[in-house]
Formats: sequence, structure tokens, C-alpha cells
Amino acid sequence: MVREYINNFKDIVKNHKSILIAMVALFLVSLVAVVILLLNIHPSNLQVWFRYANFGESFYRTNWIYFVSFVVEIFIVCVANNLIAIKFTASKGKVMSLAFLVASIFIVIFTLIVAINLFGINKEAGIWT
Repeated sequence: MVREYINNFKDIVKNHKSILIAMVALFLVSLVAVVILLLNIHPSNLQVWFRYANFGESFYRTNWIYFVSFVVEIFIVCVANNLIAIKFTASKGKVMSLAFLVASIFIVIFTLIVAINLFGINKEAGIWT
């Protein structure tokens, strides 16, 4: 199975430059998002705002470690979706793989936007400076 992924990746490098560029773009966007998030996470004993809902209480609080889950999610999306894109290229074709990688990039960007907004709520509340 690993050998199959390696052979498919070699095919992508040789014949599908647009897929390779999209895979590298997903990796770079994920790397930038992880760096931004890690620079904004501040350990604190205070409870931080982590979710907004229209039902029940408007805001929910938790420990600051919750924000590390955004970093983990971005890492998983980057690795798993690049592997899935390799498989898609071999089985479904170039167009499907490229669309999947572009959607993955938007998922990472959306995750970053949500996390930055949550950081902003905590800064406005005076929890983080």
C-alpha cells in the first residue's frame, strides 16, 4: 500500500504539475496557519471563550488548551487530504483531485478565520492581551 502511494506520487511529480502545485499550496497554507495559531495561543489559568451559539448560553468557556485542537485539525487536514488527493489522482482523475485540494485549502483558511475570531473575542474580553 505504501509502495502504491509512492508510485502514484512519482506519477504526480512527472505528469501532473498542477496537482503537485496544489499539494504544495495546501502544505504552505497549513504551515502558515499553524504558525499564526501557535503565536496567538497564550497559556492562562483563566477560562477562555471558545464557542458561540444561539441556543442556551451565548458563549461557552473552557481551558486555553482547546485552541491547540485547531492546530491538530489543520495538521490532520494537510496530511490526510494530500494522501487522499494522491489516491484520487490515480483512481478518479486529475480534475477530482484538484477540486479536492482546492476545497481542502478553503477548509484550512476557514479554520484559521474561526480561530482568529475566537482569539479576538478573548482579547476584547481582556482574557488575553
